[in-house]
Amino acid sequence: MLYRKMKKMKKFGIILNKRIPETKQKACELADYIAEKGFKVFTNFQYKKKNKFIINLKLIDIIKKSDMIFAIGGDGTILKVAREIGKKKIPLLGIKMGRLGFLMELHSSDIYNAVDHILEGKFEIEKRTRIKIDIKKNKKVIHSFLALNDVVIQNGDIARVLDMQVSIDNEPLADIIADGIIAATPTGSTAYSLSANGPIVLPDNKSLILTPICPHSLSNRPLVIPDTMTIKISVSKGKMPIVTIDGQQAYELKDDQHIKITRSQYPVYFIKTHEISYIQVLKEKLGLKGSCY
Repeated sequence: MLYRKMKKMKKFGIILNKRIPETKQKACELADYIAEKGFKVFTNFQYKKKNKFIINLKLIDIIKKSDMIFAIGGDGTILKVAREIGKKKIPLLGIKMGRLGFLMELHSSDIYNAVDHILEGKFEIEKRTRIKIDIKKNKKVIHSFLALNDVVIQNGDIARVLDMQVSIDNEPLADIIADGIIAATPTGSTAYSLSANGPIVLPDNKSLILTPICPHSLSNRPLVIPDTMTIKISVSKGKMPIVTIDGQQAYELKDDQHIKITRSQYPVYFIKTHEISYIQVLKEKLGLKGSCY
């Protein structure tokens, strides 16, 4: 879903993945380009020289002060920044310097045209659904997480299957024996869920995806449901599975706890500076070929 810009951008955050060596040079070039136009830039790295417009800050302070954030790296960089943004309405623009990069809007060669469009107000905001994951004991919420891609429940010890009970809107769906299960957003349908033979769902689709991981029954297939529904997942006692959120946070589920998954009221906002359809994105990222006839 697309929205017009929220407000005029004046302060820009640049967050890079420091584990990818070439990101710092690109981040410095981007900071220079924005600063030369008289705008404040906040970075999570030490800038090469003194500049009153470029300020090095901690990640949490960059988020507090920025009108928008450039994330330079791969999809993991976007997921980390989205998690730190939390409930705030700060739009992101991903610059791909990592691997697959489904969440990245731009290649590094397209940066400066994109900055010019943003400064001129020639962009739109795309809203992406997140899910809220509540770890519950009886009716009490013990922990809560937000995920842009997915939540994964797997055995955290040795390679044994899990016996899981899944219900939708308090109605029992199935007892699933599998290596694990994935609950994904449409954005996350091209992540782990895709590797587990889950469907690709377009990002603006109002749905959630449940994908068993190596199920022991042919009848346990991926399921797409409306995102207004609530998913509950329990695991049989003695398993101690690990709950992983967006591949970056982990929680060990206790015997007397279960998981509740709902659509979050706090989406992530992405900046779009050029018209590329999601079908084009899929063709590029997955190497698909097709032509009109």
